[in-house]
This record gives sequence, C-alpha cells and structure tokens, in this order.
Amino acid sequence: MTLTEGISRDLPMGFDSKYNFGGKDWFCGCADKTSFQNWFSALDVAELTEMGFELLRLDVAEFIVEPVQVLFTKEGVVSQTQLNIGDLFSRPLKS
Repeated sequence: MTLTEGISRDLPMGFDSKYNFGGKDWFCGCADKTSFQNWFSALDVAELTEMGFELLRLDVAEFIVEPVQVLFTKEGVVSQTQLNIGDLFSRPLKS
C-alpha cells in the first residue's frame, strides 16, 4: 500500500535482519506524539484507519530507544490503549 503523505509512504516496509536479534522479532514504534507526527500525517492516519489499522499506545517492558524510533517486542507489551486520530492531530482533516 502507498500512503498519500508522510515519510512512511510505502507499507509494510521490507524485512530487515537488524530487527531480528537476540532470538526475538523487534517492531518499530514512536516514542511520543511529536515523533509520530514526523512519520505520519493526519491524512496517512485516516487512510490507515480506513484500511482497518488501529492506532495504539503501547506500554512496554522491553524496548530499545533509537534516534528516530523505539524498538519493542510483542512479548514485552504490558498494556495497550486504542487512540483516536484527534488524540494525535489537533487540526481537522480536509474533506
């Protein structure tokens, strides 16, 4: 799939062995609202949610902070909360 705006235009991203180490699969996330907005626009999020994706805030016990992302394992997820697009973007989407 190709998103209209944002840095992450083409998803899913291809396999990269650097995200498979220590016998675990590592997934990418954003540390905060600002970093999320650097990766995705409001339009990108609307397109993803229309395709059935959910926005989740994850609390994780196992993670690695990198300069532009946070890596985490699914096994390390302690809790999750579904977010609404309005939680991340204050301006309304254009129709």
